[in-house]
Amino acid sequence: MPIVADFYQKITKQASTVLQHDLIDVVRTKMSERDPIYRSVYVVDQNNKLLGIITLREILKVLAIRKGVSGNRSLSRGKLLDYISQGTPAGDVMKAPISVRKTNTLEEALELMVRHDIEEIPVVDAQGKVIGDLNAFELVREME
Repeated sequence: MPIVADFYQKITKQASTVLQHDLIDVVRTKMSERDPIYRSVYVVDQNNKLLGIITLREILKVLAIRKGVSGNRSLSRGKLLDYISQGTPAGDVMKAPISVRKTNTLEEALELMVRHDIEEIPVVDAQGKVIGDLNAFELVREME
């Protein structure tokens, strides 16, 4: 059965990370600065331990709110106002951490990605430190 270790760095060679205190505009810049363009940025502590995930979807919400575009009525007005600030730290926008290890199967990674509606999932070591990520395109290429 194929495992994450066999496929996780074929497209994205290095995971994109930010510290929890980095501002939301730093996250936006990190997502768009490289090729391939990242669809997720991982929030880590000073030891590179995974704390959370910020997806492109969260960044789109922030940008939409700043531009006055409304489309997500599930967020409270107070939460929307928090997102508007350019001084918002990454730690305030991140989702809970979701990850796999190199020993997980590709099916396990796929299940987590589908359940949590993410296109990239961080790969962590035994201490929870980010060592890479598995991209949805890597799964599409390898799974039948």
